[in-house]
Amino acid sequence: MLSIRLSIVFCLVLNSCLFSQNDTREGEEAVEFYDVGFISISPYYPIAIGDNFASKAQNTNLGAQLESRFVIADHILIGARLNIFSGQVTKPELVGNYDLRNVNLIGIEAGYRIPTLKNFNLSFLAGIGAIEYRNDVDGEIFEDTGEAYSLMADADYKFSRHFSAFLTAEYRYESLNTKAPNSTVAFNKASYIALSFGIRFYFLNERD
Repeated sequence: MLSIRLSIVFCLVLNSCLFSQNDTREGEEAVEFYDVGFISISPYYPIAIGDNFASKAQNTNLGAQLESRFVIADHILIGARLNIFSGQVTKPELVGNYDLRNVNLIGIEAGYRIPTLKNFNLSFLAGIGAIEYRNDVDGEIFEDTGEAYSLMADADYKFSRHFSAFLTAEYRYESLNTKAPNSTVAFNKASYIALSFGIRFYFLNERD
């Protein structure tokens, strides 16, 4: 008789534990997460446009970009980025006896994200940054500095909880401190249309 009672108690306890585990599992599955921000490393391809030294006297090469953005309020984004690319001088008679230009930018950006579908977002941003042109002349390096101003449109598709594929189109205007009197091309400005694309890693937080 005692063994039967113990068996019944054991079954009740076991059953209670199993239900408790199921409730916990269901509770875990019900947890929602939201995007905190992302980090990405991607190709960066600038195309020089306009009437200036970049479009008239150099070819640009594929570069790279490191970027991070964070959501600070409903759909409001802030971020920072670093990108680099190089270019070969094609007309030294216009810009001087340069062999190679390396262009570095470090900047900040802010914008607004528009959620269109469940996993698809559009973002529009403006950015500002410091730029540096490192010009190679027979092994010697000469530097030009300035500011860059950017307008960006960004499409982002999340294919998993932490990863997304993206494409960004950018208009970039540069104002340089270079002074070159009596030149037939503008040395103190440059304009680019730039594309970047790749994979982003998202940071998530648990929704209360």
